[in-house]
Amino acid sequence: METIKSNILNQISGEHKSVYGFAAEIVRGIAVDDSVECKTAHLIFNAITRFADAREATNRTLSQLISTAQSEQARLQAGSALDLGWINSNRFEEAVQESKKLQHEVHTLAYLIGLDAAQINELFKKITSLNFSK
Repeated sequence: METIKSNILNQISGEHKSVYGFAAEIVRGIAVDDSVECKTAHLIFNAITRFADAREATNRTLSQLISTAQSEQARLQAGSALDLGWINSNRFEEAVQESKKLQHEVHTLAYLIGLDAAQINELFKKITSLNFSK
């Protein structure tokens, strides 16, 4: 677990273009075998990338919701009838819940690896500051 912890701490201060590039560096130097460290490294890699994907989905659904609301607002201001059936926040709420679930998974794995609260906070600052793209 020390290699994973060291990789994460080294990557937090590094420069990355995407979450995927950041997460890929976490598994660097870890032997691919049936060890707990290998399995944990790949679990946190997957959790981080899935968390980023969920954040991207949240952003996308929120943008769609905003666009629909702005369209309906323009219709209202133009004197047209409103069709509130187009405004549905369910997908946004689902995306937020998925993001929270994956955030909890990353947090739990980071704790098991040995990161303290401040280091976990820095990990999330790094993840959320990076581009969604892979």
